[in-house]
Amino acid sequence: MEAAVLTGGCRMNRPVLNSFRESVDSEGSQGFVRRSLERAGLQNKPGCFQEISAGSPMKGGDLLRLGHQAMIVASVGEDPFGIDARLAADSTPLRFSGKNPVSGAQQLCREWLMDSSKFQISVVFLSQEGRHGSRVRQGTFGSLISEDHPGSLWDHALQEWALPDCVQKVMGRGYQAASTPSSPLKVERHTGAGPGCRVPVSGLPSSRESECALCCAAGGRAP
Repeated sequence: MEAAVLTGGCRMNRPVLNSFRESVDSEGSQGFVRRSLERAGLQNKPGCFQEISAGSPMKGGDLLRLGHQAMIVASVGEDPFGIDARLAADSTPLRFSGKNPVSGAQQLCREWLMDSSKFQISVVFLSQEGRHGSRVRQGTFGSLISEDHPGSLWDHALQEWALPDCVQKVMGRGYQAASTPSSPLKVERHTGAGPGCRVPVSGLPSSRESECALCCAAGGRAP
């Protein structure tokens, strides 16, 4: 919803508004996230965010950061990575051969997480399209990232980030979380705490811009 203000409309695959183009083009996806937060009344400053540990529940408005790139989580379903549905579909308890069942669970989870079509995560991000300039795109992570760029850094990083939660669910109750390979992906949530983390009222979007954001959040239907 915040990022929709920068597009000037509800079609979430369109150029950035001219009034924001210079800053967004010079700063890339980080600049897009910064301006989106500011237009939603939030400051993009150190101390205004908390990092969410790998495998923890995401929610709309969280930021995904990978190196110098960033995305905004638009929405998250009840089963973000499709793990619950897979477990429910298997009527027999999972068994792993060998001395280390955790390794077996990790291998199974990696196989499951490679299928991003089961993910219930929608994202908004800035896409650089060569001579066509910067465009804002919104849609499911699977349709915009994994299908177009399978095995990309983003694809792999999100899979590794989700791995601890998947292993925990596969192993079941009583399992004490063991160390799993770390993911380069950082998931951050704005705390909204303190006056230094809020934008002054004078800097907030106009009522017309807010209507556009609401329209985009409602899937293109006018509020």
